[in-house]
Amino acid sequence: MPSLGLLALTAGYCDENLELQDSLTAMLKALDPLVSIVSSKCILDSLAIIAFVGEEYTEETKTIADRISQLIVQKPGSSVEVKKLSPDVIASAISAWSFILTTMGGEILDFNHWKELVSGFSSLLERTDPSILMASGEALAALFEIATSRHFPYDFVEDLKGRVLDQMRYDMINLLSDIENFLVVCIGLLYRIDLYC
Repeated sequence: MPSLGLLALTAGYCDENLELQDSLTAMLKALDPLVSIVSSKCILDSLAIIAFVGEEYTEETKTIADRISQLIVQKPGSSVEVKKLSPDVIASAISAWSFILTTMGGEILDFNHWKELVSGFSSLLERTDPSILMASGEALAALFEIATSRHFPYDFVEDLKGRVLDQMRYDMINLLSDIENFLVVCIGLLYRIDLYC
């Protein structure tokens, strides 16, 4: 799979590159079962590179971005459950999607889709995996930056940004509290081990 991303970088994405177009179709279909973590991450990375190289092919890039966002933001009737995906795959999907978003400059989003994505990424902030938290935070930052450049309703965006930041602060405090409790338990265990050895 990584070779397809390299092929896109070397040969470029164009209508004449049939091998790349066929591979793109196959990769988009392969995202459904997500066979293994390694192959899923390779597919996501390759799709992000292909979208980057073929950014002037807006329809293909939008298709890739939409397909990846379906892995991240659960929609009713979706064939993939986000909760069943490994944290590594979710973080890779978020990073690939963010890369495509920043490459396209937000042109693939309208206001309603933007709101839906902000809501979806905000809900991922409730996860405890650090890689998901970091990737979600970066994606939200990119989304809010794009909202400014696309001139989405200022008051709505600022209100939503404030609520998301409040949620992030709250989640970080809880995470730090959990880490502190874990460290207290570890120190207690180390003390007991030292006492008995």
